[in-house]
Amino acid sequence: MKVSISDVVVTTREVDIPEACPKCDADFTDAEEQNVSAYEWQDQGRPGHFGEDGEFVYHEAALPDSGESYIAYIGYACSACGASLAEGTLETKDA
Repeated sequence: MKVSISDVVVTTREVDIPEACPKCDADFTDAEEQNVSAYEWQDQGRPGHFGEDGEFVYHEAALPDSGESYIAYIGYACSACGASLAEGTLETKDA
């Protein structure tokens, strides 16, 4: 049986983030306010089976609580207003 699999290559780079939100002026350095949300990519094993067409079919009731690895960080946003501060890029290509 042949199935598809993806290779993931991660490039980490530095970006500039302001100390306050450019949209709502929330302070990102105030430890009591917690005004920044940091987003990660986290893998999750999902039980299932291969259907007749070879496509993976997820078992609906068996999603795990967490994965075994993650990529930090793929985005930052203001927790107060939701403004995006920085985002990583995702590029896909067929082999």
